[in-house]
Amino acid sequence: MVSRPKASTRNPGTLGEWVKLVRGTTYKGYLVGKPGPVLLGLSSISPNGGFRRTNFETYGGDCAKNIVVNSGDIYVSLKDVTQSADLLGAVARLPKDISSGRLTQDTVRLIAIRKDTPWDYIYWLLRTPQYRNFCSRYATGTTTLGLGRDDFLGYPVPDFTDQRRFIVQALEAIERRHEELSFQSETLESLARTIFKSWFVDFDPVRAKAEGREPDGMDADTVALFPSEFVESSLGSLPISYFISDLQSECAISMGQSPPGSTYNECVEGLPFFQGRADFKTMFPKRRIYCSEPSRFASAGDVLLSVRAPVGDINIALDDCAIGRGVAPRQRKRSLPPPSSRKSGTAVSATRSRLCAVPGNSTNSLNCKIRRPSGYYPPGQRHQNRNRKQPKASRRTSGKTDIRVHRLRVPRQRVRPQPRAQPNRQQWVTRMMVSNSMPSAH
Repeated sequence: MVSRPKASTRNPGTLGEWVKLVRGTTYKGYLVGKPGPVLLGLSSISPNGGFRRTNFETYGGDCAKNIVVNSGDIYVSLKDVTQSADLLGAVARLPKDISSGRLTQDTVRLIAIRKDTPWDYIYWLLRTPQYRNFCSRYATGTTTLGLGRDDFLGYPVPDFTDQRRFIVQALEAIERRHEELSFQSETLESLARTIFKSWFVDFDPVRAKAEGREPDGMDADTVALFPSEFVESSLGSLPISYFISDLQSECAISMGQSPPGSTYNECVEGLPFFQGRADFKTMFPKRRIYCSEPSRFASAGDVLLSVRAPVGDINIALDDCAIGRGVAPRQRKRSLPPPSSRKSGTAVSATRSRLCAVPGNSTNSLNCKIRRPSGYYPPGQRHQNRNRKQPKASRRTSGKTDIRVHRLRVPRQRVRPQPRAQPNRQQWVTRMMVSNSMPSAH
């Protein structure tokens, strides 16, 4: 049996000497999305630590003072609903541009016991691979993993030496630069979305030419690429050179399949593996988990579509990769000109289709309708595609331009948890306490 540290007595050299924990409470669902502090649940923490800016929501209900997190405060997840344990014990720090947040029942806030608590040092100490291994070793439960309060507060804290102080300052500078670049990337992505919507959803350049005006912010060569009149269609008015198609005609869609959990690794063995949208970024996914024995694949340039809640998020695969059951790759059936010779918006239109989930199981069905100018295809191909025999629609989608992605009927593979190693706790603590260098940040 693993000897567990007793943090309640505030052993010197442990987290319990510096901080105490305050757990959040449940909240009312109908108040989510209303003006108020940001909800700081599991979805606000990145795998293995760090604040996650995507898809966080606000809460408009009453918040007790002790569960409110201010800018710069640190909070932790002491539970995880996945077997990978990426969120178990994961730590995050509320950014300065967010004034306040509210803890949920899944997160706890760190409160200083001493005035000289080195917050930056503790934050980066809880981002190290050694701490992540500690969380995995002391995890409890099967379906839902948990990390005990005493176990967490018993994590050893080496002395804050001058060398470690220098390393912390360097890590803080790197993170500030990373946040600046991330903000610039989000700004550019927002501009690209705005331009795409104006050109290929609202058809502003076509409307301007139809009314005899010059489109704003476009040179003559770009203006010449757009038609100057509309025709009526089942979706309303469309530019004359556009036609309606469905995702089934444009793309080949397959479903992912999850290999055994024992083949997952972070040592770059095998192909990058994407189980769901957890690693999705603005446009390209982050390589974090690899798989040595993949069973389903996606090629570089394929559109990766999330088919499990939340449904519809998309990214583009940078390289050949392995996919799990939460991702479906989409490959174009038709060959298009190289990116340098395509008309503006083609690459974006392949990834920004309007998606909506059908009521029911999120993995059972997706509806999608896309628009694309006929000029993107080789001469004569448009009419060949119109005359070719179309596949029969299912009873539910008869007479509609919908595509239904069916869930694979494959028995779920149960992966037994690997036995945890039983380290010599005393030797491990001693090694951490006398180490002259801070563990590298994850």
